[in-house]
Amino acid sequence: MNTVEISKAKIDTSVYSGLKQFSVFLDNRQKTLEGLLKDVNANQISIVAFSSVETQDYLVLRIVPNYGESMKNLLLTSGISFAENDVLGAEFFHSADVLKVVSTILAYEINVHYVYPMLVKYNNKIAMILGVEDVNLAAKALHSVGISTLSQEDIAR
Repeated sequence: MNTVEISKAKIDTSVYSGLKQFSVFLDNRQKTLEGLLKDVNANQISIVAFSSVETQDYLVLRIVPNYGESMKNLLLTSGISFAENDVLGAEFFHSADVLKVVSTILAYEINVHYVYPMLVKYNNKIAMILGVEDVNLAAKALHSVGISTLSQEDIAR
């Protein structure tokens, strides 16, 4: 097995605010997901990253939209339960760089809670979403090894 060695380089002090992710809680019934996605499209919101977890009784969606405030307003007016938090968007050229991304974050002793791919490419690169313990520090760690991160402005189209 190959290992990646990452040293803790000095990192800049600028603040990375992260991407807005909405964890949406839906009843696990037919048409519930479809109805939400139709509402999202009708409000001209694009979903740039999407993940779901299903149980017998409910469905939890992790959604990163291009316009966070529009998504928040839609969920509020629809009476849908949700939580909002910042996540890290990382972009790179090769799938092998997933190891570099994760190893770098872990080298800084930052917990990685979950990872899922983005649905669109930016700057002709592969991109993924990471739910991490400290979004700002994780972004700085990635920048220190040449991995780019995405901001909300990058995905707003």
